[in-house]
Parts: sequence; structure tokens; C-alpha cells
Amino acid sequence: MTTLSSSRALRRATVLAALLAGGAATSDAFAQGPAPAQAPAPTPQQVQKATSAFQAGTRLFQAKKFALALEQFKSSYDTVASPNSLLYIARCQAEMGSLNESFKTFQRVIVEAEARQDKYGQTRDSAKVEIEELANKISVLTVNVANAKDSTRLKVGGAIIAKEDWGKQLPRDPGPVDVVLETDGLPPVSQSLTLAKGERKTLDLAVPEPKKEEPPPPPPPSDDSSGPSGLLIGSLVLGGIGVAGMVTFGVAGGLSLSTYGEVEDKCGSQPGGKCTAQADLDTIDQGEQQQMIANIGLIVGGVGLAAGATLLIVDLAGGGSSSASADVGEVSVDLQVGPGYAGVRGRF
Repeated sequence: MTTLSSSRALRRATVLAALLAGGAATSDAFAQGPAPAQAPAPTPQQVQKATSAFQAGTRLFQAKKFALALEQFKSSYDTVASPNSLLYIARCQAEMGSLNESFKTFQRVIVEAEARQDKYGQTRDSAKVEIEELANKISVLTVNVANAKDSTRLKVGGAIIAKEDWGKQLPRDPGPVDVVLETDGLPPVSQSLTLAKGERKTLDLAVPEPKKEEPPPPPPPSDDSSGPSGLLIGSLVLGGIGVAGMVTFGVAGGLSLSTYGEVEDKCGSQPGGKCTAQADLDTIDQGEQQQMIANIGLIVGGVGLAAGATLLIVDLAGGGSSSASADVGEVSVDLQVGPGYAGVRGRF
């Protein structure tokens, strides 16, 4: 009897292995992605354990004890990764109100059942129907990213989306959502959406190309010459004329004083102190000419020095610019020339 029971249990385990075996790697894709790698064939003991948990979960599910049923189906799937157990996990999540999680699980069911459609074709078809019904209760957003860089990050509702989920359907609660595409060193690309219940929205975003740095424009040609400014040259020229005039004044004035001294010595001894000789009169004329030359030298020298000093002050106040004017800020410099004098007057 014991041998018969063991034989029956072994045959039952072998039959159920056809339904539960064929484990697959998990994926968050929806009807796309590479086929998952086949796991090692489960042992009869693993099949029996998975079958027992699956049957317990089915009874609890029918009794609407979805939380307890979910635990049993997860235990069955962890023992033998069967799309059938995963299908009931998605159904339990939907019944418990976790619609977004249920949507993701249905996506996994479709991928894993598609990889073994010879055994799980019906499971795949059921998952496709149920995920469409579920999509009418939530919102589904697909974000396509173009020109992505290694540092590009996609955030939907503040949560970072894994790169393998870009371009795939993302379950969302209806309402507003912010989508941000971030790349190091580049401005973010963002868009705000409001998703309606049952809406399927596709959003295309692209990482902006970095702006090419253009070389700065060449500096404008400078008006300043490397040599002295025109004002400085003018001040030197006028200063030279002024010095020459003062030298002329000194020389001619000295000669004039000498001549007048000679005339005074000759004519002072004559009656009345008057010169009568023609030679003395010629000497007087010579002295007057010398005095006139001295006066002219004095005027030219004074004007030259004053004008030269004025141009020098303006040049220094204007920073050596040849275009500097006589008015610098609140300072005004004027050249004053008059009969018998020359000078510079400044106003502050």
C-alpha cells in the first residue's frame, strides 16, 4: 500500500511538472524582450511542493482571501517559476487594489509564457486579455528617449526609471505627472502631463546636443598708439617754443640793458643829459630794437610755456589719450593770454 501510494505520488508529480516546470527569468517588459533562459529542470520534490502551494492558493483565491492566496502563489513561484503561478499573483494584486503592480506582473507573465508558448500559450492569452482590462482602470505612459548618453536619467513622477524600461509601457495612477530627462552637463528636458483614466500616452524626448563653444570675437582695434599722444607732443613743441622765447627775452633784454647803460654813460655827461651825436642816436635805436625783441621773446615764451603746460595737464588727466579734451570730469583748464601776461586758470 505504501509502495502504491508512493508510486501514485511520483506519477502525479511528474504530470504536474508539465504544468509548473519551465521556470523563466523575470522581466518587466510587456510582450517584448529576449526569451528568458531556461532554468534547470525542477526535482519531483520541488514540483510537489510547488503544486501543493498552488492548490492552496487556488482555494484561498476562490474564497476571496487574496492576501493569503498571494503568499501561497509566491511560494509556489519561488519553488518552480511557472507562468501559471505568476498569473495568479497578478490577479491577487489586482483584487487587492495594487493595480500598477498587477500591470507589471501581467507584463512578466506575457514575456515568460511567450518563451514557452507550447506549454503556456493559454496562460499568455489570458494575461493579454486581463492586462487590457486592467489598463482601462489606470493610465499607461510610454516614454521614448532619443540621443541618450551614459549619464542620462529618466524620471517619471520623481522616480528614476530603469533604462531597460525606456520605451515600454509604464502603469500610472490617473492625474498629473512630471517627466524629466537629465544628463550631466546639459540642461534638463522636462514635460508635465495630465493622464486620464484609461489613457495610453506616448511621449518622445531627446537629449539636447551640447552647444558648440564659439571662440570669442577678436578685440576691437585699439585707437591708442604705442607712442606718445598728440597732446603730449603738442605740449613739448609749445614748451620748446616757450623756452626759446624766454631765452630770447633773456639775451635781448641783457643786450638792451647793456646798450642803454652805454648810452647813459655817453649822454649823461652832456648838457641836459641829451645825446646829440649821430652815433649815440643810432645806439639808442639799437637799444630800443633789442628791448622790443626782448618783449616779443617774453610774450612768446610765456604763451608757449602756458600753452604747453595746459596741453600736458590735459594729456595727463585724459590718461594719455590723444582725444582728451580740456574738460576732465569736474576739472576745467583754460589758457589765459592778455596784453603783458599769459597764464593758466583752472576750475574745480
